[in-house]
Amino acid sequence: METSRIRQVFFVYFLCAFGSLFAQFGDNPVTWDVKIVQGEGNEYEIRFEASIAEGWYIYSQDNDPNAGPIPTTIEFNENADIALEGGIVEESSHLKEGLDPIWNQVIKKYSDEVTFVQSFTVLESTSIEGYYEYMTCNDESCMPPEYVEFSLDVDFPDEGSETDSTADENLDQDTVAVDSMSNSMADSIPTGLDSLSGQASDEVTEENTASRSSTSSVDDEETDCAKEFRAKYELNLGKKGQNNQKKDKSDGGIWTLFLLGFGGGLLALLTPCVFPMIPLTVTFFTKGDGGKGSGWLQAALYGFFITLVYLLISLPFHLIDGLNPNILNEISTSPALNIFFFVVFVFFAISFFGAFEITLPPSLANRVSNAEQFGGVIGTFFMALTLCIVSFSCTGPILGSAIVTALSSQGGAVELTMAMLGFGLALALPFTLFAAFPSLLNKLPRSGGWMKDFKVILGFAELALALKFLSNADLVLQLGLLKYELFIIAWAIISILAMAYLFGWLSKKTMFKKPSRIKGVFASLFLVFACYLMMGLSVDSSTGRYKPRTMLSGFPPPVCYSYLGCEENKSDSEEKEITEFKNNIVDAKAQAEMLGRPMLFDFTGHACVNCRKVEEQIWTDQRVHKLIEENFILTSLYVDERTILSKEEQCVVTINGQDKLIRTEGDIWATVQAINFRSVTQPLYVILAPDETQLTPAVGYSEVNTVEKYKEFLEDGLEAFEQWKEEQKEVEDGEK
Repeated sequence: METSRIRQVFFVYFLCAFGSLFAQFGDNPVTWDVKIVQGEGNEYEIRFEASIAEGWYIYSQDNDPNAGPIPTTIEFNENADIALEGGIVEESSHLKEGLDPIWNQVIKKYSDEVTFVQSFTVLESTSIEGYYEYMTCNDESCMPPEYVEFSLDVDFPDEGSETDSTADENLDQDTVAVDSMSNSMADSIPTGLDSLSGQASDEVTEENTASRSSTSSVDDEETDCAKEFRAKYELNLGKKGQNNQKKDKSDGGIWTLFLLGFGGGLLALLTPCVFPMIPLTVTFFTKGDGGKGSGWLQAALYGFFITLVYLLISLPFHLIDGLNPNILNEISTSPALNIFFFVVFVFFAISFFGAFEITLPPSLANRVSNAEQFGGVIGTFFMALTLCIVSFSCTGPILGSAIVTALSSQGGAVELTMAMLGFGLALALPFTLFAAFPSLLNKLPRSGGWMKDFKVILGFAELALALKFLSNADLVLQLGLLKYELFIIAWAIISILAMAYLFGWLSKKTMFKKPSRIKGVFASLFLVFACYLMMGLSVDSSTGRYKPRTMLSGFPPPVCYSYLGCEENKSDSEEKEITEFKNNIVDAKAQAEMLGRPMLFDFTGHACVNCRKVEEQIWTDQRVHKLIEENFILTSLYVDERTILSKEEQCVVTINGQDKLIRTEGDIWATVQAINFRSVTQPLYVILAPDETQLTPAVGYSEVNTVEKYKEFLEDGLEAFEQWKEEQKEVEDGEK
């Protein structure tokens, strides 16, 4: 029963994080009607009436936000002409309160209908504005939290009037249209942005899981706030502006993810759920009625369909990526999603350790298996689908790891598709290959206990990866919970435990047995890896910092994010820390003008793996370090910085037809990157003159991922800067 319970809870959480991404394209189970009802004199009520589909719930505002489901929240923008009277009252006869089996917490939730009422008084005619946010769940899954802005006019005095924000009962559920104002729906990560008088709402949940959509009309004219933002942050890039990013001709990132997926597929082949199926399936095809040639063709078709099934998994992400190209990038830096991925990977690890199995419902496998009786192409397709389903307990964790890694790679849906293509191809190739050359089956290792050992080792790998995602969340939030030292020690402990398992030291039955030769080799490798990790805690006397592990750059936190820090560095060595401005282009520009140097913009992120690789492997090289320190004004702009802006600084701008809410410092720099350099991925490096003229094309990681490439990029920038100075001098001489 306990195993079943664990499986059920995990599956619900899995649906919340991934399945809910797809649910947003269907019908919303909650219909909202927002209206104003006038009382006596200048007394009013604003009523938020929710009609909830059968089987679905929304959650009371009184719930603990840390208990699990997101409580319904209603916030009002400040308005000197409006005085709120008391708190928000919930009216419903369908309240359910008690221990919720999904969240394992005492939860208050509503079914059927509920109305949230806020009383207020007005001093003169005005409008009441704000937003409401809610989460919808049924007994099996949850949809992402939705965020909807509202704006209703309040006439004073106008006795007995009622203003209804919904002109149609069947109005689209993602939008509440009031007086031609645009309201938008968002999930728990702010990716799209709302257009609302240029003023942002008081609170917007930071950790969304999908992009916003806006279906109602918006004013063509930008608000004053948006104009001020553009005036401040749209750079005067000169001739190299707009289409200014150097194109990556190598597509190295895509093929890296393909190889990552392919490697994951090869690992899945060696698990107990897949490996024994190879000889059985191949024998079925080669011994069929159609002869050897027909069997090979059927096996090839079988392999094609296996690949197709995994490719189809990535399809919904293309829909999400199409709605907002920045969504998958924001998912990778969301603290909530990274914490969720940490929990998922721990579940995967525990599953691989044998505590329980993650399986799809048996009824699904039975139905698909019955469809194999159709025979021919259709039957072969369902055979492939059956394999994917019945092997899910082994392939699921590996597949989930591939999906999460692709989502965390600062890429998009194309990168995810390449990872899925590699995964499916690796699984499919053996079936086709052995059907073409059946004699090779005799050389295939027999199934046995080695597969269980392999599965457990994968569990240790999943546990190590889980810490990476916890570290991402810690870096973005700057909590200091998992600093460099703790991360290195934790990975070293995991490596030593893997070694101990292979030597048989973790079980009384095998403690005194001599391990096989191959186990001994792999156990020794884990020991060497643990020693390599611990060497990362040695301090470089010339810099006063830990020696970074070059092989692992991007995985551990930066060496400066440690208890030792980088303040210890008092040496005059050329390798001392590069002077930089953080999230401040105004002071950087002033410094550049004063010293007569070009600016180096570094669009980065706390959770950006490739950013860490550049900082730890390339910037620390003496040649690159000297070039930057002596010739540039470095400005690091963190697109995932979570510092909340003041209400006066928050506003809404429109980018490529989509509204974007500027709520955090990170939102500023992500928007600066998007509107000036047409890019949403990090790292991105741009060299600018003090007057903001762009000197060379912007480059991403793949263009400068070696010391020589980065050095060439900097030297090209300096050469262009000298040309810019000559042009400026000619202009000044001409004016004289």
